[in-house]
Amino acid sequence: MKKIVIENNLACDVAVRFCEDSTVIPAGGKTKIEIPEGEKLRVFKMRGESSQICYSEMYDEDDVRDHWVRVPRLLLNTDAVIVSRSLFRIELEEEIFLYHKDVVMSVITVNGKAADSYDFHDEKDKKKYKLYSFLMSLPLWALEAFLGLFTLGCLITGVFLEDIWIFLLIAAIFVVTTLICRSSVKGKKKFLNLSLNSKDIISDSPKVLLYKHTDKYIKFAPSEKENGAKLYN
Repeated sequence: MKKIVIENNLACDVAVRFCEDSTVIPAGGKTKIEIPEGEKLRVFKMRGESSQICYSEMYDEDDVRDHWVRVPRLLLNTDAVIVSRSLFRIELEEEIFLYHKDVVMSVITVNGKAADSYDFHDEKDKKKYKLYSFLMSLPLWALEAFLGLFTLGCLITGVFLEDIWIFLLIAAIFVVTTLICRSSVKGKKKFLNLSLNSKDIISDSPKVLLYKHTDKYIKFAPSEKENGAKLYN
């Protein structure tokens, strides 16, 4: 058995699960636990729902119009999985990242570094991500289906084949849309396996600053072009 001091530097209470036990550490508080050597700890925030589909405002400095973008996004509070190993003191802090401009993801860091892995808090969070992804992808899939049927119809009926440039333009848009859809599906499958891909997901995600968070509403902006790779350096 080993003793670990855990300090919670988050702005909310966190729960720590280990073995068949658990403890709650208030914001700014600390506690000491005793666990078997190498035991895994699971840490998560105790504030509100672990996931929400929110109306959001994001300041996009890469957009030529330089403005706030208003679209629905998923706010996800992940669970941090920590293998105790040689740790005798753990300081917990929070960082927030944006994955694929879809998911605003809160992760709990351990002594300024990433935890061993991150995961959905429960199956409900995963289902909510699937629902969000489906709803947001519908317009793109509808466009791809329309372009595909239109291109196929041109080939069968010969319409627009005489105007070859129009046909080639429509076919090119269909190909580009298909590639975007395939890339989107690949990214979503990767996120659904968060526990296995958490390092790649966080490393490739830019850090953001959460300015405002109320019920079903968030407002955030990029944080000096940082990304999660620094948590693994």
